[in-house]
Amino acid sequence: MPAKPMTARLPTAEETARYVVAEAVWAPSVHNTQPWRFVTEGQQIALYADADRALPVADPDGRQMMISCGAALFSVRLALRSLGYVPQTRVLPDPAQPALVARVS
Repeated sequence: MPAKPMTARLPTAEETARYVVAEAVWAPSVHNTQPWRFVTEGQQIALYADADRALPVADPDGRQMMISCGAALFSVRLALRSLGYVPQTRVLPDPAQPALVARVS
């Protein structure tokens, strides 16, 4: 009897988002504070700067926090590329939401 051909199942949007965020949290950050949070909505991941993890004495202007968020954003994009996706990124997409660093779809 011939073997049945194997069919690969594509990951769901939720599985993809979980993988991507799990990889992104390994990004380097100022004093390992991980000053970011991710929100997933369908096929989109939003990256927010988390002011509760800011270091107001060591980083009064939030510059290092934004650099850390940039590293997390790079990791999101890299994780998506590793899955064969070409991420579409909008940096600082909404001036009314200054904590919203980027949206990736």
